[in-house]
Amino acid sequence: MSRANAISRSAYNRAYLAKRRAELKAAGLCQWCGKTPAKPSPRGKGLGCRCAECASLSASKSRASMARKRPAWNALGICSQCGTRQAMPRTHICGVCAERRSEYQADHRKVPLLPRDPTLETEP
Repeated sequence: MSRANAISRSAYNRAYLAKRRAELKAAGLCQWCGKTPAKPSPRGKGLGCRCAECASLSASKSRASMARKRPAWNALGICSQCGTRQAMPRTHICGVCAERRSEYQADHRKVPLLPRDPTLETEP
């Protein structure tokens, strides 16, 4: 197979898959298997792109992939969340991921933290 033929074939495949995904989405079917209805989007914007079975399969593959990569990243001192930046000293995550995590935790905390009352603190 020549290089030009391979490029045109991959362009055709991309176009075919994009058209197929659009047809499946319009029909309300899973864009991966095409058999079962897609589950609702977690963001509440209509239907998602996958059924529950395909979504759980994708999540388990992603978890397995990250489980293989994290020990190597930790040994190299790379952030175990993003895998792109150097981890902070004595931690396994970088400053950017640590900031994102703290923002997420602040937004999703079940019981909001109350401001400290200086009159209750005792001096040693």
